[in-house]
Amino acid sequence: SQNFFKDSREYLRIRKEVNQGTKITDLRSREIEIYYEMPKELIRVLPIIVVATLPFTNYFIFPLIYLFPRQLLSTHFWTMEQKVDFALIYHKKRLSNNQSVFRYLQDSIKDLPNPKILENCQQIFHKIGSGVHPTAEEILLAKEAFGLNPYKLASLSPGHITSLCWMHGLSVVGFRKRRLKNHAEMIQYLDTVLKREDIRKLNADDMRKACFLRGINPISMQRDDIIKYLEQWMKVTDHVNSENISLLLHCPILLAYNQPTNWSLTH
Repeated sequence: SQNFFKDSREYLRIRKEVNQGTKITDLRSREIEIYYEMPKELIRVLPIIVVATLPFTNYFIFPLIYLFPRQLLSTHFWTMEQKVDFALIYHKKRLSNNQSVFRYLQDSIKDLPNPKILENCQQIFHKIGSGVHPTAEEILLAKEAFGLNPYKLASLSPGHITSLCWMHGLSVVGFRKRRLKNHAEMIQYLDTVLKREDIRKLNADDMRKACFLRGINPISMQRDDIIKYLEQWMKVTDHVNSENISLLLHCPILLAYNQPTNWSLTH
């Protein structure tokens, strides 16, 4: 695919600019995606490219690619139908960890040091447990909790960290907290830039990707409902900083746990 080689060149250019001092938030949203995602795409597809150049490998490599495009090819080589199908597969796998993450939040709420913050969290969790979602404004009343024990990133239990990694589609092999922090920062950078670019101007494909990244299945959702969800998300992440970055990582629970399009994949 020409797009693969085009994005590879773009990645090298963007990386050079960032190394020379360009701020991530000065990039366009598409450039941020390339900067963070292209290394993963390269790791996935380069072994296939190398093997395909060897003599007599065509007899087995192309049938393998045909049978396992999700595992062996980058997204650049997928059809639009495959992109949607594979995104749903990955999303369903991530959703299977939502309940575990929510239970970790519930089980450790008693350890919050501030009675008022504890009460705010209880109200939020009660709503989620009752099948509805708190508003962004209600979530922000409890934002300080995610900068304190036991909810701040540095204080999360090993089991909580593992479930959180799986919920975000991240590896659990080594440096898990750093990986979660980097992932949250990437989303926050994208949120900042998307607000500047106006999320209402996103095309259907970019809007779909934005939703999956932020914990909600957009398939069958109306465009206005998608925009409303993303706006609620960004209202919350506007108040995320290095101290309470755990809040962003838990937004898929706080904002999307009971979303009908998510439940349709798991029930």
